[in-house]
Amino acid sequence: MEFRGDSWPNWTGCDRLAARYDDEVLSSFDSDLSGAIERCLDGLAGPDKTVLDLGCGVGKYLAGLAERFGRVVAVDHSEKLLEIARRDHGERRNVEIRRLDASDGRAVRGVRAHVVVCANVVIMADGELRDAILQVARKSMKRDGRLVLVVPSLESALLAQRRLAEWHERDGAEAPEEDAEEEGLAPSKRTCRELLRGVVRIGDVPTKHHLADELLLTLRRAGLDLEELDRVHYPWESEFGDAPHWMRDPYPWDWLAVASRRR
Repeated sequence: MEFRGDSWPNWTGCDRLAARYDDEVLSSFDSDLSGAIERCLDGLAGPDKTVLDLGCGVGKYLAGLAERFGRVVAVDHSEKLLEIARRDHGERRNVEIRRLDASDGRAVRGVRAHVVVCANVVIMADGELRDAILQVARKSMKRDGRLVLVVPSLESALLAQRRLAEWHERDGAEAPEEDAEEEGLAPSKRTCRELLRGVVRIGDVPTKHHLADELLLTLRRAGLDLEELDRVHYPWESEFGDAPHWMRDPYPWDWLAVASRRR
């Protein structure tokens, strides 16, 4: 299973991850089967608009954002990831790349964005840190701005577990659920309490997944109103590198939410 995300779920590991980022982290922008992210950005873009890429990682979104917006400000807390972003996108005239520690919940200095993109960043198990990042997003956008938020779906994670058990059953396993559990891709007794909080371990990294209605409540608590909710679908290889040919739709997905500041 690849890490779902464009930034690392455990911030302390970001710098160590940089050298192998492309191998271990799934890019939601590049892997979106249905083009939901591009359609969303196309509807919000403009040459006179500013977009903030909050938690930009190595800059997987930067080329697409630079083509659609007049000014792009990209921030991340990991200097190692930002070095890669600068190497690949630093020559773009409308892109600014900065280091930012979002844990204090303060607005990004000098930015009032029409659009804030936050793609698989609020995925750490620490709820206070997730809330702080959403406050950065809210405070950094214009009053009529929009937040484009991509987060892992808990419903999708449970679907993946069932598909894994089905795979074992098709292969003749006597206890398919137990076999799936042993692979570490299904909840064990040890992780059931985490699951109730929407935390699923990916490669033993606790990663926050969201229910659709939970996401609405999370945004509301942050002073944001959910306006649209869509799915970003990925191939099954994003969950299981050697997914069998019969495993097709429905595909695993992340939630794609568009939210506005509460007036």
